[in-house]
Amino acid sequence: MKKLIAVFLLLLVTSLSGISQNMKISGTVFDSTGTTPLPKAMAMAIRIKDSLLLDFTRSNEKGEFNFKNVPIDTFTLVIAHPRFDDKSFFIFGSKDNKEVNIPIIKMTYKSKSIDEVVIYANRNPIYFRGDTLVYVADSFKVGQNAVVEDLLKKLPGVKVDQDGKITSQGKEITQVLVDGDEFFGSDPTVATKNLGAKGVETVEVFEKKNENATDAIL
Repeated sequence: MKKLIAVFLLLLVTSLSGISQNMKISGTVFDSTGTTPLPKAMAMAIRIKDSLLLDFTRSNEKGEFNFKNVPIDTFTLVIAHPRFDDKSFFIFGSKDNKEVNIPIIKMTYKSKSIDEVVIYANRNPIYFRGDTLVYVADSFKVGQNAVVEDLLKKLPGVKVDQDGKITSQGKEITQVLVDGDEFFGSDPTVATKNLGAKGVETVEVFEKKNENATDAIL
């Protein structure tokens, strides 16, 4: 499987849908002391039966996050931050259990070791690996004959205009690489409009330092 790596700083947003049969999920994230709020932690609602990402947001400066449009379902609430271990909660939604608040979510610092290398398997649809934000491509449903551009449009925070221009947080993607190599010139739309989405395993997002250009690697 090929890897799609978009090298740019990504601002993730949450789409809103109807409110008739939705749940309200809220909570406050703290560091390991349980007293200092933790901003910019990721909160994800992942449906258990098919691992579909139902909604996604980040905690604010007070460590607070809020979902108002998660469909009533059974799902895992995952809290993630690059400096802490993930924290998971199982939510069993019903018409009588549509509002859930977790007032204190205490995160645990990731373990460090200098004697061995530890490899963690992760099947969350979005997760951190160091400073890199990773999307698992098959967690975002696209059509049978979809191309990479169709997949990018599904990723929270990524915008693709009618001309195929890709931007995130005001930054334009200026180059696409396939397995580390330039794909037929510097125009990123050559790759995004012609490569099949089914061949993409992950989308990895990070900020490329000390360079003005923004690249994307497939």
